[in-house]
Amino acid sequence: MTDLRAQLLAEVCGRLEECSHDELRVFDVLSKRVLRLGRRTYPPLDLSRDARDWTAEAAAELADMLFYLGCREVAANDRRLERQRCEAADISRERVEIGLAELRDAEVTEPRKRPSVADFDFSEGG
Repeated sequence: MTDLRAQLLAEVCGRLEECSHDELRVFDVLSKRVLRLGRRTYPPLDLSRDARDWTAEAAAELADMLFYLGCREVAANDRRLERQRCEAADISRERVEIGLAELRDAEVTEPRKRPSVADFDFSEGG
């Protein structure tokens, strides 16, 4: 290890010592992504030899992020609409059940009288 690398490593470790638990968790996620996933595609970073267009790289990553955030928004909206449909169905079902119960209660307490011939006035004036 070169002296400059050892010095930089010590400085980075010192700054990490100052991090909160959650900040360390974020650095852990980022470092794993760089070291594990990034290394599958790219060799260790050497800025003196890497000719990638960093602005284009950032724009592509930003486009991916916007796409994923859009997906998250659409999925959240779909879940919200589904919850509303379920709530509306529950309310409708409850209203039907109340109405049926009211009909049953009305039939029990006030049985319907079937009309008979005697209920009708067949006279000429009636």
